[in-house]
Amino acid sequence: MSEPTASIPFVGRKIPESERIGSENSAANSLRSLFPGYFLPRDDELRSFIAEGMVAFDTNALFDIYRFNRQARSEFVAALRLLGERLWIPHRVAHEILERRLAVIRECAEANRSFDGEIQKLFDAISQRIRGFGNRRGLTEEQISSLQAVADRAYKEISSQASGFFDFDLTVDGAVRDDKILAELESILDGKVGPPLEDLKLEEAEGARRIAEKIPPGYADHKKDPEQAIGDYLVWRQLLIEAARRAKPVLLVTNEQKPDWVREVLGRKVGPRPELVAEMLNVAGVPFRMATVKSFLLLAQKHLGAEVSPTTVSQAQQLSVWNYYSSIVSSYFSSMRAAFDAAGWPVYESQAGPIDLVVETQLGTVNIIIVYKQTPMSEDAIRTLLARVPSVRGHVVLTSNTTMTDAAYRLLMMATGIGFVQWTPDDGSEILCRRLIDELRRISATED
Repeated sequence: MSEPTASIPFVGRKIPESERIGSENSAANSLRSLFPGYFLPRDDELRSFIAEGMVAFDTNALFDIYRFNRQARSEFVAALRLLGERLWIPHRVAHEILERRLAVIRECAEANRSFDGEIQKLFDAISQRIRGFGNRRGLTEEQISSLQAVADRAYKEISSQASGFFDFDLTVDGAVRDDKILAELESILDGKVGPPLEDLKLEEAEGARRIAEKIPPGYADHKKDPEQAIGDYLVWRQLLIEAARRAKPVLLVTNEQKPDWVREVLGRKVGPRPELVAEMLNVAGVPFRMATVKSFLLLAQKHLGAEVSPTTVSQAQQLSVWNYYSSIVSSYFSSMRAAFDAAGWPVYESQAGPIDLVVETQLGTVNIIIVYKQTPMSEDAIRTLLARVPSVRGHVVLTSNTTMTDAAYRLLMMATGIGFVQWTPDDGSEILCRRLIDELRRISATED
């Protein structure tokens, strides 16, 4: 996208002047005043956002209350209460929380069981390797059993400690009638939920136009169902309206990292898109910033006196990374399914080791590994992947958003029946299918 000019055009519909509480923009011809979206806020400005401004939350940020362990959950809730009347969420966010909470509860409730199943598979493989090693090297049955017992004790210890570290106390069936976390959210958010949009059809049409023209936010969700794709714009629109009503600095707490929300320079996330900062100033006359849950907790600790432990900060950081990775993989999955469906190739998710998808193509079975990384894959990363690939029927294709180092690529190309496709969801179905077919043909020719 080209760099905006000094006068960034307004792409939405302005809030009428009569609805504003009143705030005149600075007319100073400085870089910071002309291009506010390109400057990180100073410390005094950060304090004004958290201590004096409106602090809004998006859906996934609030869902961290469910995903945190009990201590982190308690500290997060206490920090939210310190915001008082300045805490606010858009109507769309409230609706999404009620719609999706049971799915989040299921995810959390099944986390330990899912992890236990995954590590059990790994330790079963270790036990088999021990048996194979013992048989080849002439170990006695007693020696083999002794080594296997060590692995079994390690598995049980890891499983036990993991269950203790993340003790989730809700079930889907129980939460239908009694969700203690929802009850706490209901108390915190009482009187702090925005109204619905007055003309939803008109706003939906505007949202669709912005997605088509790649106007942030929301266009990165263009492959989703239309009703879901428009969600980010509706949240943004409601935020603009409330910001104009309050005329206070706006801090949006979100773990969102997609390019239609966040500006990225040389691989680093450097704040909200400048267009969003400009639109907030144009429509509501107030400054706008974004913060992750981790950053919010640190700001609340520094400027509001919130008690936040280092372990809670660490967990917030880990959840932010996990949510980002999950959104990327989810986008890969949905786009891949669309591509394979268009080609008439059956596709299903795999339960075998690192394999994510299995596709039955006209050239045979393809096992797909999806990897998302922010840096090129190293030789060690490829060696680890190759060691984890089980003996499966058909070819294996590694697909990733990033490239490899030269050494890593040479190592992968030396492996029999394994290929690589660099691909992103924006490439589209035809590009994916063409690249996949080309790679399958290369693998087949190598094997011949």
